[in-house]
Amino acid sequence: MENNLGFLFCVLGKPMQAHDHLDRAQALFTTLKDSVNLAQTDETRARVLLAEGRIAEAEKMVRAAVQTLERGGEQSLLAEALTTHGIALARLRDLDQARATFQRAVDVAEQAGDPEGAGQASLVLVEHLGSHLSNDDLYLAVQRAGRLLENSQDMDALRRLGRSACRILSLIHDHPCSLDWTNFSFKRAVLHYESELISLALKEAGGSVTKAAHLLGFGHHQSLLAMLNNRHKNLRDIRKPVRRRRRSIFRRLDPVEIKNKSGSPGAEK
Repeated sequence: MENNLGFLFCVLGKPMQAHDHLDRAQALFTTLKDSVNLAQTDETRARVLLAEGRIAEAEKMVRAAVQTLERGGEQSLLAEALTTHGIALARLRDLDQARATFQRAVDVAEQAGDPEGAGQASLVLVEHLGSHLSNDDLYLAVQRAGRLLENSQDMDALRRLGRSACRILSLIHDHPCSLDWTNFSFKRAVLHYESELISLALKEAGGSVTKAAHLLGFGHHQSLLAMLNNRHKNLRDIRKPVRRRRRSIFRRLDPVEIKNKSGSPGAEK
């Protein structure tokens, strides 16, 4: 409970309150000789230290937490700690070690049957090391994160994933890409990226084509609708079912018919 409160105050940007709760959690778990929960508390404190800019302290603390969790058998907790350690290493500019740590976090979470944790680790790798990856590695990391987070309910993670997918296009000129040009199709490659972005927008919009079109920057939802009906028919199942408007209970009358009715001998005055 105290560890969770410490994490909550960290997210709220209140490090002093976070440290107070983590101090209490640390005292409790030390008394109970609960090394796993104590390591989890240290991992949370490392996040607070990162938020405060105390990067070297955070790296030292989370490294110790990783070592403890490696012996504890809690793979999902280990994956979280490895992800935090990767962030600390990236901020210390130890890029090779950071990348290896993020990759290990993804692997450990996947092996533990935690696709959400694995997807988050892959996403954080892109966010912190994207500008240092080749086009191939960047694409594979985003694709892997998208697959792992496919069923995620975390809208913030999906939003970040969408931004990361967009970054691929902006970074592509900075790193040479070793593509297999055998049977390569530029149109297919563009359609693939287009499909990924539309899929993410629809998921974030809860299937609403209108909202997804707004997220994608379209002036009108009909543009997106046309793409779904033509180029990306495989994505139509993600959208909400079309609600047909009810027909008016009043029959539309021709103006001549209205005039004749109003001027007829039996018409009411």
